Amino acid sequence: MKVLFSGDVNRPIFTNPFFMQPEKVLLRAQIGRIAHSTTLTCKGLYRFQEENDREIEDNTPEEGDIKKPSVAEMKSI
Repeated sequence: MKVLFSGDVNRPIFTNPFFMQPEKVLLRAQIGRIAHSTTLTCKGLYRFQEENDREIEDNTPEEGDIKKPSVAEMKSI
């Protein structure tokens, strides 16, 4: 399903498969899909599995626990 958003949130959507809701419902669904598939984590918290590079696992380094930055530290790049 391909839809170009027009900015008019009350515009009906004409697609195949049929979508009975206005544009604002589809936009909210797209935002939900993007937010669900996006995750921010601290560097070094996870690592790729050796046998499958698409799967991740917890990283347990020999040095001890990973230092997680505070919110104030994360505000700057």
